[in-house]
Amino acid sequence: MAGHNIANVETPGYSRQRLTPEAWAPYGVTKMADPVSQRGMGVTAGQVQRLRTAFLDDQYQKEASSLSNWETRRDTLEQLEVIINEPSESGLRSVLDQFWNSLQELANNPESLAVRSLVRERGLVVADTFRHLDRQLKDLTQDLDTNIRSQVRELNAQVEAVAGLDRQIANIEALGNKANDLRDQRQILLEKLSRLAGVRVKEMPGGMVRITLGGKTLLDGETVIPIKVEDDPTNANQARLLWGETGVPVEISGGSLGSYFELRDKVVPGYLANVNQLASTLRDSLNAVHRGGYGLDGSTGLDFFSGTAGASDLALAPEVAADPNKMAASSSGLAGDGSNALALAQVKVTQVDDAWRSVIGILGVQSGEATRMAENQALLVNQIDRQRQSVSGVSLDEEMTSLIRYQQAYAAAARFITVADEMVDTIINRLGLAGR
Repeated sequence: MAGHNIANVETPGYSRQRLTPEAWAPYGVTKMADPVSQRGMGVTAGQVQRLRTAFLDDQYQKEASSLSNWETRRDTLEQLEVIINEPSESGLRSVLDQFWNSLQELANNPESLAVRSLVRERGLVVADTFRHLDRQLKDLTQDLDTNIRSQVRELNAQVEAVAGLDRQIANIEALGNKANDLRDQRQILLEKLSRLAGVRVKEMPGGMVRITLGGKTLLDGETVIPIKVEDDPTNANQARLLWGETGVPVEISGGSLGSYFELRDKVVPGYLANVNQLASTLRDSLNAVHRGGYGLDGSTGLDFFSGTAGASDLALAPEVAADPNKMAASSSGLAGDGSNALALAQVKVTQVDDAWRSVIGILGVQSGEATRMAENQALLVNQIDRQRQSVSGVSLDEEMTSLIRYQQAYAAAARFITVADEMVDTIINRLGLAGR
């Protein structure tokens, strides 16, 4: 077995094997003084043992599922941080600051067409930035849904592969042999399944396994109960998972799939709702102040921003976009009055700035937690894997030591045969020759 172990030292998932020697059936000798006396007949090859610890395998699968969950969450939150892009010179906060500053300039120079044009351009950039954030967050949600569909297909394929290995293992071990290499292949698949969905595995009599997911049976020996994906009409036609036989919804809380569902259905929609709420607050607050003021041409009662759905349709009001003179900078109707523009600028403090700071802060906390938990979980998984490798991993030094031990045993056995041969030769060919 040392040669087989050495050949597979780089094989992923390979478990070290050891041949268990067994004493040959003894030869009975009948004697008057000792009627049950026996003589040893040497050694024979026993079973090839696969060195593995089921407890450590179970622990590894459980913790690897949690690691995959946190890694998926960390990676998605990092994408969210890129989308939010704060703090940066091109993020929403910087765009809003430039917009508030332009309103301050309008308050100081309400009659300047150049300043009014600057406010219009800054307003257009604010609306574009909100719409861009809305699109990116919706695209991220769709990407998460695509990943869910892809991973369910992978999960079903791997369960089918486990079922195929189960059949081979059961057939081989029913004959009294050990399907060690097939068990290694199955173990690799079971660990991949744990990372995908946090499945639970139990080995049954005969060598087959039972896999459960959310308390429901996914595989029982050769019987596979597949998971099917269909569009959910109540949730923007996003994927929902059902048990293939009963149509009951599948409950997944672990692994990368569990994290994808939480991110798609709760985390990302939560940030999208915050962006929409912020856009609505900005629109409504500015419009309320703007409608009470007067433009340079005497117009009043006009909105500054248009839209009804939050960030997705936020835009500069058509009248203001077409004619900057209609910006209501004045509270009295006088051309040199910029008090209403100052009131517009103060919306930053009273309605918008703190709300966006809160969103950024929450994202930072969640991303930091996911990164920290993923790192801690990786340390735990690596520690368990090192413990497994101390049992099942191949050590070239140990195998070389075994080869030397076998070599010495072979030399000793050969010497024993040589001595026995010499003794027989002496008895047959040399005794009884004296005096001839």
